[in-house]
Amino acid sequence: VKVFGAYFLGKPRLSLYMLVQWHNLGILFNGIWQAINPRGLFMAGRQDIVDGALFESDFGHWKPTDSEMVTIFTTAGLQPPTPADLKKFRTASGNITVGGGSIAWCGIFATYVLKNYGGLDVHWEYWKKGKKTGLVGPGVNWTASVEGMRPGDVAVVRGPADKPTHHHFIVTAIDYAANTLQSVDGNSTHNEIVWHTNKKIRYSNTSADPDASASKTIYGHYKLNI
Repeated sequence: VKVFGAYFLGKPRLSLYMLVQWHNLGILFNGIWQAINPRGLFMAGRQDIVDGALFESDFGHWKPTDSEMVTIFTTAGLQPPTPADLKKFRTASGNITVGGGSIAWCGIFATYVLKNYGGLDVHWEYWKKGKKTGLVGPGVNWTASVEGMRPGDVAVVRGPADKPTHHHFIVTAIDYAANTLQSVDGNSTHNEIVWHTNKKIRYSNTSADPDASASKTIYGHYKLNI
């Protein structure tokens, strides 16, 4: 996991050497993968996307570093946050400021995961009147339904009436019979990437339900074209 480097804290020169070599190796293999894979010779599967999402959460929760946030945004096809934006992000309870606006980065993170771990042809577009926005590209199809979701798909919930926002997350496990799912969410608790293991597919509106909240119920999802 991401914290394995703590072993080398007492050996800064060895730690620095290993980090540099790991970084260089990652650049090499990423370049090779991008050259031969995008919907080509080797196709990633849904499990690759699920595994990648879980890794990004550090199999629990993870606050992205500055360089990771830049990578998330650029991979999704967006202008990256500036150093000043990233400084604010370190203490922000939610969202990130980019270009002067407060950006909910949940869908951007999901886009990054699909593209980085699945090789899917997708990108993120900010809202524009009269234009299809959000997660777009031939790698996914929007379905305005809660039915038929599979691990790797990107589910969407709509915020409460007084706060018309949307939240996107990667489905990592789902059981329709039990009305349960697990997910990895960007822009989640404490502005982190979080692996949630106790969600419901549908929530009730009754006061008897301690989790009663129609705003938590999934209303659609992006189905992967793989």
